[in-house]
Amino acid sequence: MAPSNREPLDRKRLKKLLAMLASSHDGEVLNAARLASAMLRDAGLGWSDIIADVQTPSDDDAADLKRLDDLIAAKHVTDVLKMRLRAMRVALRNKRLAEQDRRLIWILHRKAVMDGMIAEP
Repeated sequence: MAPSNREPLDRKRLKKLLAMLASSHDGEVLNAARLASAMLRDAGLGWSDIIADVQTPSDDDAADLKRLDDLIAAKHVTDVLKMRLRAMRVALRNKRLAEQDRRLIWILHRKAVMDGMIAEP
């Protein structure tokens, strides 16, 4: 059997990063989400591998536009994050949205739903 090049998942660190998603500092939230996604990728895992019974991010542009619109309309999202979300919206409409940004939109939207900032779709 060939040795695996995958990093083992540090669940303690992942738990700390997920807790940072509740931060009121948008940069900290974005950084934590990206680091958590990178940890999963490096371990050869996806979000659905560690969270039971969740939907996976879609490749459906209409659904992602709706998620972006929901986040932009939410009153507890800061202006700085709204500017970034608007830029992602433009990229999505131009078919240039990076997959990591698509995942980030999904994560931020799920977090906003869990926090009660956005109604469940």
